Amino acid sequence: MNRNFLSEEEVKELIKLSTPSNFRSGKEIYDKGRIEIIEFSSDKIIANISNGQRRKVEFLSSSNGLQWNCTCKKNQNKFCKHAVALGLEITKSGVQ
Repeated sequence: MNRNFLSEEEVKELIKLSTPSNFRSGKEIYDKGRIEIIEFSSDKIIANISNGQRRKVEFLSSSNGLQWNCTCKKNQNKFCKHAVALGLEITKSGVQ
C-alpha cells in the first residue's frame, strides 16, 4: 500500500491544526491502535476511529491542500482527536 499521501508540509499542518488537547487525545487513540483504514487512494483516505464511539474520518488531498471531515463534527477549523489519530497513523509509514 502506498502511504505517501501527505507531504511534509501537510504533516506539519496536522500538528498546527490541532489543539494541544486534541493532539494528546489523538495520540492516545493512535497509541492504542484504534484506527481502521477502510479506503486509501492517492487523494483520499477514509478511516473508522474507535474510542468509545466509532467515528468516520475522511482526508482529501486537492489542489487547495488538505481537507478533512469527521463525523464527530467538533470545531471543523481544527483537527479533532480523531483526525489527529488518522494523521499519525498515515504518517508513521514513511512520509518524509
